[in-house]
Amino acid sequence: MKTGKVAGVLACLCLGLLTACQQTKEGNPISSLPGPIIPVQNPNTEPGGTGVGLPSTPPIGSVPPGQPSPLVPPPVSAPTIPPLPTPNPSPSIVGLPPGPLAAPTFTKSFSPSTTSVGVPVTLSFTITNNSGIQLTGLNFADNLPAGLVVDTSPNITNTCGGSFAPTPGGALITLSGGTLAANATCTVTVQVVASAPGTYTNPPVTLTSAQAPAVQSAPVNLSVNPVTAPTFTKSFSPSTTSPNAPVTLRFTIINNSGIQLTGLSFADSLPAGLLVANPPNFTNTCGGSFAPTPGGALITLSGGTLAANATCTVTVQVVAAGTGTYTNPAVTLTSNQAPPVQSAPVNLSVNPVTAPTFIKQFSPNSTTNGNVVAVVFTITNTATVPITGLSFIDILPDTPAQGLRITNPAVTSNTCGGTLTAPNGGTAISLTGGSLAAGASCVVSVSVEQVPPLPAPPVQYDNPPVTLLSNGAPPVQSNPDPASVTFN
Repeated sequence: MKTGKVAGVLACLCLGLLTACQQTKEGNPISSLPGPIIPVQNPNTEPGGTGVGLPSTPPIGSVPPGQPSPLVPPPVSAPTIPPLPTPNPSPSIVGLPPGPLAAPTFTKSFSPSTTSVGVPVTLSFTITNNSGIQLTGLNFADNLPAGLVVDTSPNITNTCGGSFAPTPGGALITLSGGTLAANATCTVTVQVVASAPGTYTNPPVTLTSAQAPAVQSAPVNLSVNPVTAPTFTKSFSPSTTSPNAPVTLRFTIINNSGIQLTGLSFADSLPAGLLVANPPNFTNTCGGSFAPTPGGALITLSGGTLAANATCTVTVQVVAAGTGTYTNPAVTLTSNQAPPVQSAPVNLSVNPVTAPTFIKQFSPNSTTNGNVVAVVFTITNTATVPITGLSFIDILPDTPAQGLRITNPAVTSNTCGGTLTAPNGGTAISLTGGSLAAGASCVVSVSVEQVPPLPAPPVQYDNPPVTLLSNGAPPVQSNPDPASVTFN
């Protein structure tokens, strides 16, 4: 029995036969195994000797020479091993895909990325869900850099749900409790504004959720330029005038920035000899305070306001007492937001007024004795500027005989403006305060007759020259000299 067990062990060691090992383990002799048994020969002994560690007994299961070993099994084909089945995916938690969840994409940006002081821009946060499940509990907190705050009109938008309500003037922007469907994108936006020029770097911000890994946005930069200076000009209209003829002094402000300008102010000191007219006839579309004093030499605007990219003007009439060139120097405009800016100096040329032409004549200048005629005064302004203050006094001739007088009632006409005085039956005709546009003409006409008793015809009356006065123009005498009428 022992010899059989030893032989079984050796057979297991040499051949690795599982069946033999099993039989040996169960206590069955090796001889009970199927097939013949080959001897185990000690190579250091002679044939027929005993094997190492075996009893000195005849070989067990001797085989005659030349015969095949009964323990060598006949050749067999290698068994075909079927392919292993494809492993199933590892079981997953109900509602979650297998493996780690993809992190969302999280970006932020300024639009536009370049602006000016006080001009709002839009800060956008965009979240893209790269997973196949809904994300909940979306949260982030963005601390704006110093000098950058939420605009007073934040114009918030939110497609991410949850709570998103930045405080105007605040520097903290938060989203909490947002929700985003699988493979979807959402955005929150808010307007922000900078108080000073420079580059503002908004640092990385971390986005978290209840399902996906946390993710950071990249930092973004905002370039803020100083407020563009406004355009400030002044001008005289017209730029050429005559003494005592008012012209308009105009100040024009153009806001070249994208924000409202407040506190617009300037002070313009007129050159000597140039004063605010009376009345000044000023206008103001710039707001604030603008009220030039008649006869004064200082023109000021204070506290004006001008909308983004808008234009406003203030105007006032001024007048020069004498001839010459008046240079109104550069003036500085200031505001609460933009840098100061200067207007260019402007010139006003005040030239002597060309004397008007002044004609006095009778119409008709020959008639029947006792008829009524008209004395006609024609004034033509040959200057390039209006004439004001037209005035004259004409005394009718008192000879021959009793001379001429105004009819009763008087028949008069006047296109020269001012006041015409021609009393019924009187002998004096006067005009005061008339005016005449540049290049224009006007006429004054008064009916006259002979003073009875009538002299024997023919008789001629000569009306001597009359002097025409005006503001700015030199005095001029009527022509022809004299004006005559003949009664036949």
